Amino acid sequence: MRWLAGTGFSFACVQGCIFGFYVTYLNTALDLSLTAAGTAFAVLQAVGMAARVAMGFLADRIGSGVRALILLGLGSSLASLVAAALSLRLAWPLVLAGSALIGFSGVSWNGVFLAEVARLAPEGRVSEVTAGTTLLTFLGYVAAPAAMTAAIPVLGGYGPCFLAIAVLPLVSVAVLLRVSRMVDAGERDAV
Repeated sequence: MRWLAGTGFSFACVQGCIFGFYVTYLNTALDLSLTAAGTAFAVLQAVGMAARVAMGFLADRIGSGVRALILLGLGSSLASLVAAALSLRLAWPLVLAGSALIGFSGVSWNGVFLAEVARLAPEGRVSEVTAGTTLLTFLGYVAAPAAMTAAIPVLGGYGPCFLAIAVLPLVSVAVLLRVSRMVDAGERDAV
C-alpha cells in the first residue's frame, strides 16, 4: 500500500498548494482584487466538488480505480501547470476557465483514492490502511504549502513553485502505470 499512500501524498501536495496559495497568488502576483480572486477560487471549488462525483463515475465506467488515478495524476500535474501559466495578460473569462480546469483536474481525486484504498486493503484491515494512507495524505497537505512558502522567494514567485510541484503527481503516474499492469495481470497480493 506504500505506492497508494505515496500517490495520496503527491496529489495532496498539489491540492494543498493550490488551496493554500491560489487566492493570494491571484491577488498579489496577478493583481486581481480580493473579490475577483475569491470568485475564481469559488469557481475552482464548485467545479472540484462536481468533478469528484464525475471521477467516481469515470472510475466505475472504466472499471479501474488505478486507471482513474492515473488520469487524475495527469490532471493534478495539469492543474499545477495551469496555475503556473496564469498571467496578467489573461482576460477574466480565461482566468475563470483556468480556475474551473484546476478544480476539475486537480482537486477531484480524493474519492477515487479512498475507494481504491478500501478495495485493495487486506481483508479486515480497511480502517487501519485508510488511517495510514490518510496520515501520509495529510502530511502532503501540510508539508507542501510549508515548503512552497520557503521556495517562493528562492524560485522567484508562485509560478515557478507551481511548476516544480507539478512533478510529484507525474512520479505517481509512473508508479501507478506499473501497478495497473500488476493489477491487470491478477497480482493483487503483489500490489
